[in-house]
Amino acid sequence: MRHFQVLAPCVHCHVEGAVVETFDEAEACCHLGVPAETHCRMCGRATRGSVAPVCAVEHALVEERCPSCAAPITDQTRSSFRCSCGLGAFAEVTASPRDLTDPEAVRDALTAWAHADSMTLDELISTSFGEDSAEAIHAKIQAGEPVTTSFDVLGFLFSHLSGGLSGMQAGHDAPPTQVSHDTATDALAEGPQGVSPTIRIVLPSTPTARRRNRILPLVSVMAADGRVLQAERRFVERVLKEEGLEPLEDHELRVHRPHEVGEVGSLEECEKLVGLMLQLAWIDKEGDSSELRVVRAFARSWGVSPSRLAELEHQHQPMGWSHFVFKMKSILLG
Repeated sequence: MRHFQVLAPCVHCHVEGAVVETFDEAEACCHLGVPAETHCRMCGRATRGSVAPVCAVEHALVEERCPSCAAPITDQTRSSFRCSCGLGAFAEVTASPRDLTDPEAVRDALTAWAHADSMTLDELISTSFGEDSAEAIHAKIQAGEPVTTSFDVLGFLFSHLSGGLSGMQAGHDAPPTQVSHDTATDALAEGPQGVSPTIRIVLPSTPTARRRNRILPLVSVMAADGRVLQAERRFVERVLKEEGLEPLEDHELRVHRPHEVGEVGSLEECEKLVGLMLQLAWIDKEGDSSELRVVRAFARSWGVSPSRLAELEHQHQPMGWSHFVFKMKSILLG
């Protein structure tokens, strides 16, 4: 995989999953954990990764080797963004964050974000920001509080892939100067500065076998809350049997990223798979929030519209007692 993107929280506006980070194995900085480019969809803050001294890249990202000396990338290398040979990676701010002091500025930013994702403003807020309104989001940004969204599910559910990164933003030496996150914005007036990247990740070494693509999203739902119920395991085992696939292996029992899973079929087939995932998420009648976030993340990546996803969630959510009684009366009384 030469080129891919991940989501991360923004260090300026604190909106979870607002930052799109682009990694490219042709860029030396990416081998040391610094994205080639980042862009915040809320405040517009952007960075570009680089290394010093400049060097050519001859290794794939999955080889986990320094692009300069070919030494193995260690935990120390990742935490400092610097190899023992002297090669260091850093990020330069290329676009300063827009002023979000005015509530209308936040609404305009959200509207532009929704338009880019082919949604209305209301759809974006309801599906990705919970019950928050544009005004509530503005208030959290002004207070410096984290703005919770469903976008960063790939940041915190998959942190085990890189030794607990999950939004960690450790400082590191970076030419031309090292700037902390607290002073990065003020330093923009003096020119581009080196700042800490927003996330570090390690790619899986091998792609998932295509024939199990339809199973791994179900496994991801099952593993999302950190525990596996017998009912959940039986559900997945039944699907495996129906698909004529081998039982799950230990290394598969984890939450998988959508880009790891690969293609699962047409949009109609994706919607059917989302339905199965929702059945699994509600199998204990609780609908754990972590499991539902995984379902929504996969649905978004497959192009399932917010309105269709809402229909599927309503369809598969267990009926409460009052709803059950109402439905039975409708059936009995015609």
